Amino acid sequence: MGIVTYIEQTELAVLFLYSAALGVAFGVFYDVFRILRRAMRGIDRSPVGYAVIFVQDILFFVIAAAVSAIFFYKFNSGRVRLSGVAFMILGFSAYYFTVGRLVMLVADAIISFIAEVLRQIARFLCFVFSPVARFAGFLYCQMQCALRHLLLFVYTKCTLARYNKLLYK
Repeated sequence: MGIVTYIEQTELAVLFLYSAALGVAFGVFYDVFRILRRAMRGIDRSPVGYAVIFVQDILFFVIAAAVSAIFFYKFNSGRVRLSGVAFMILGFSAYYFTVGRLVMLVADAIISFIAEVLRQIARFLCFVFSPVARFAGFLYCQMQCALRHLLLFVYTKCTLARYNKLLYK
């Protein structure tokens, strides 16, 4: 039983189409990182910014390599075809130089929209949990006051017991 290297033309065409679609998906995934970089404009020239960019690039390439390996395992019995990799690069390039440019043109609007959505979520959570937080603070103060009174009561009882022993020996 040897390695089967024959693949029908329709299967090959489907593999190329899926490879190109996977390249486009990689382009969309990479645009997420590009938008994150644009959102971090203030720190992108600092050592922390360079470290974040390095981690993002490593994360992208590790995920892309894993997904590519799974893709070739699933659709081509684990055999990596150079033409499949070429079509992935072609799909990525087609997305990057067309739709990717449009996405980066509206990236500031996307960042502003996401920031506003997060701000509204934070405002809603503060509204929902504000009474709970105030009530928890009130309970904390009451428990602290009760603990002080208990400690004072115990201290007073112990002190009185000591003085009674001294007075009535």
